[in-house]
Amino acid sequence: MTTKTQEINAGQTKGERGCTPVIYSPLWPVKILKIRLNSGKAIISSLGRELKCSKCKEYWPADTQFYHSKPGVKSGLQDWCKACYGTWDRERRELRKQKRKAQ
Repeated sequence: MTTKTQEINAGQTKGERGCTPVIYSPLWPVKILKIRLNSGKAIISSLGRELKCSKCKEYWPADTQFYHSKPGVKSGLQDWCKACYGTWDRERRELRKQKRKAQ
């Protein structure tokens, strides 16, 4: 026998922390949007606004599905895409682990 909560949650996919992920796309002020479009840091394509990752130099949709949020920045998103950040973080953790073993 299932409860109402289980029936409601049956069709949803869960994130890492057990909650349903929310995709957030921050709105940029017009001035910032013009600057980013003119400098090539952002483009508007058939997918919508895309932001250029400063590490891999590829364009990805400007939302939290591809970038981590960073409220202190005007764009509201980090400069590196999630894939680049994850690769860097794994390498950094591995180096720290090796340094600890060497001591």
